Amino acid sequence: MLTFILLLGFFNIVFIPMLCMLYAEAKLINNDSKKILFWLSFLPGACIFLLYGVLKPNNPPVTSSKECGVVQSYQVYKTRGGTQHESVIIRFNGAKYSRYLYFDQHFEKMPKGQRVCFEYLDKFKYPHLSKSKFVKWIDPTEMPTSTEVNHIK
Repeated sequence: MLTFILLLGFFNIVFIPMLCMLYAEAKLINNDSKKILFWLSFLPGACIFLLYGVLKPNNPPVTSSKECGVVQSYQVYKTRGGTQHESVIIRFNGAKYSRYLYFDQHFEKMPKGQRVCFEYLDKFKYPHLSKSKFVKWIDPTEMPTSTEVNHIK
């Protein structure tokens, strides 16, 4: 629905002024009326864009995901401004690849190779996030499946 409103706004911004100019050239003699009609022809498209802006939802609320995996390593990245950020590389249970999670330096680091459970914000689940972010380490008993508890302890 929102995509339709957006496309309708684009078509109105482009085609209504063209049609109004064709009408004005054929029917109107006064140049001032032609100019007024031309500028007023943008009004419907602008109203549709305004409607789109009002109806468009803000970023949806983000809930953290809980997962378990094995800590592969930590990496520190330096940015252009001289600041640095750290990522923890974790191989999720059942996955064939590792995931990089943005990791604040004030969190406790777990040893490499240790099986851990954690909460994170997933950029694949919420595309408006720029990167996946680590939230906190959690106890394996907080996991929804009880089979993980037996593997970790």
